[in-house]
Amino acid sequence: MSTTLKLFSGNEFLGGRHVAFVIRTEACKLLTDNPKSMVFLDFDGVRGVSHSFSDELLSPLSDLLGPDVSKHVVIVNCDDTVKKDLQSVARLHDLNQPTFEPPKELCFC
Repeated sequence: MSTTLKLFSGNEFLGGRHVAFVIRTEACKLLTDNPKSMVFLDFDGVRGVSHSFSDELLSPLSDLLGPDVSKHVVIVNCDDTVKKDLQSVARLHDLNQPTFEPPKELCFC
């Protein structure tokens, strides 16, 4: 089973622990209820994240899944700036990182 959680809700910048708490709580519940499931965190439309948002999103997922976080959490449609910010926080706090898929390519065929 897989579920996609869309993070963009009209605000291009995601900041603060309270914003990440809601998203992370939903992701953790899905993963706890269905241990073999995958959660896709869709950052389409998001252009920036704060350190506190990144930490609140990634730390509990790393704690819950350990090294298996990359098998169950996939970040999609994430631009390079947001990806670097998330990876920086993960390295700083020595967290297991989710998988990052490259952003979708536009085709003008």
